[in-house]
Amino acid sequence: MKKIKVYFHTLGCKVNQYDTQLMIENLLLDERFEITREMDKADVFVVNTCVVTEKAEKESKKLIRKFSSKGKVVVTGCLPEKEFPSYSNIPYLKLRDEKNIRNVILSLFGESESSLSYRENITRFYGRTRAFVKVQEGCDRFCSYCIVAYLRGKPRSRNPEEILREIRNLISNGYREIVLTGTQIGLYGYGEDKNLASLIREILKIPSDFRIRISSINPEFIDNSLIEVMKEERVCPHLNLSLQSGSDRILRLMRRQYTIAEFLEKVERFKREIKNATVTTDIIVGFPGEEEEDFKSKLEAVRKAGFIRVHIFPYSKRKGALAANFKNEVPENVIKERERILNEVVREVVKNEIGKFLGKRLIVLNEKAKSGYTENYIRVKLDKPVKMNQFYIVYLQSLKNSVVYGKIEKEFSYSSIEKGGETSKCPQLKEEKEKTSIA
Repeated sequence: MKKIKVYFHTLGCKVNQYDTQLMIENLLLDERFEITREMDKADVFVVNTCVVTEKAEKESKKLIRKFSSKGKVVVTGCLPEKEFPSYSNIPYLKLRDEKNIRNVILSLFGESESSLSYRENITRFYGRTRAFVKVQEGCDRFCSYCIVAYLRGKPRSRNPEEILREIRNLISNGYREIVLTGTQIGLYGYGEDKNLASLIREILKIPSDFRIRISSINPEFIDNSLIEVMKEERVCPHLNLSLQSGSDRILRLMRRQYTIAEFLEKVERFKREIKNATVTTDIIVGFPGEEEEDFKSKLEAVRKAGFIRVHIFPYSKRKGALAANFKNEVPENVIKERERILNEVVREVVKNEIGKFLGKRLIVLNEKAKSGYTENYIRVKLDKPVKMNQFYIVYLQSLKNSVVYGKIEKEFSYSSIEKGGETSKCPQLKEEKEKTSIA
C-alpha cells in the first residue's frame, strides 16, 4: 500500500517537542507511515498544541483550521486537555493517550490497527542537533496565572534507568548535547529517594563526548546538591531561572515560592561558585494589580541579576487560573509601554553581561556551519564554516548589534577531561586578553 505521509507541527515547550519526537518514532515503527516536512505532500497533519498563553492557544486553533482545509488532522498536546467541543469532528488525543497515535491515524484511512507495542523512549531528535530528554511530567506549583498544573497533572518522574538508556541511545546516534526537560524539572524525584542532582551524577557516569544542559527551572529548586553537580565539567554553566516579577507583593499574588532577595541570592551564588555561569529568565508584564512601583522593582531586579537573555511576556488571562478572577487589570496601553521600557533596560543589561565574556575562550557546539552556542548559552557567529555537531574552543572577539563574533581556535572533546585536557572551567584554558570590541 501507499505509505501515509504525516506532517507534524509542534507549538510550545520542550516537553511538547519531546512528545512529538516520541510520536514520530512510534509511527515509524510501522512501515505504513512516512514523516514529511512538506505540507503539500502530507496525507494527515498532527498539531501538537500549546495553551500556556492566549496567543499560543489562538495560534494552535488557527493552525488546526488551516490544516483542516488541506486534509485530515489529529490534535494532540494541551488543547485537548483544556477544551475540545468546538473541534468535536476532529480526532484528538489527550496527553496520556498519545501512545494511540498510530491507530487514530490508521482509522482515518480505514486501515487495520497496529499490533506493535508502543516505544517509551526516543533514539534521535528529528531536525535538531541538541536532544531534549523529558525526565518528569506534571506540576504542583499552581501559580495563579498558569493552567499547566491543571492540564499536565501531578508530578511524576521517569525511572532513572529508562532515562539513562535513552541518553545512551541518543549519544550513540551522534548527539553531543543532552537537554534535560520537564513540566517542572525541579520536581524530578518528587516523593522518591532521588532528585535532579542525583540523576545528573548518574548521567555523568556515561563515558562519552557530550555535555548536559538543564532547561528552565524554578529558583526554589536551586540547592546545594544542584550547585555542586553543576561544577562538573560536562554540565553547562547556564540556568533559565523564571523571575516573573521584581515585586514581592506581586510574587505573592502569583503564588511564586520565593522573594526577590532569595532570587538574587541564588543568582549571585550560582555566578560566584561556577565559572562562566550565566542566567536567562522569563518575566510577565502587566499582571493584575501591578503598580508603577512594582514595575520599577522589576527593572531593578533585572539590573541586579544580570541576565544574558530575557523572555518578556505580556500577562495573558487564562480561564481556570486563579488570577483570571483578579481585579485591577492593567490597561493594554500601559502594558505595551512597560514592555518597551523593559526591553530597553534588557538590551543594556544583556550587552553588559555578554561583554564580560569577550576576550574569553569558551566551548561552542556548532549547530550551523558558522554558528553555535557556548556552554553558557551565548550564541556565537563563527569566523569560518566548520563541520556540524562538533565542539570547538572559540575566542569571543566582539559584540556588534547584539551578535557575538568568535574566532575558532581548535576542536575540543569533553573526553579529554580525564586526560587533563583544556576546558572552560579549568585554569589550563588561558584567558589572554586580545583586542575585543562592543558596539
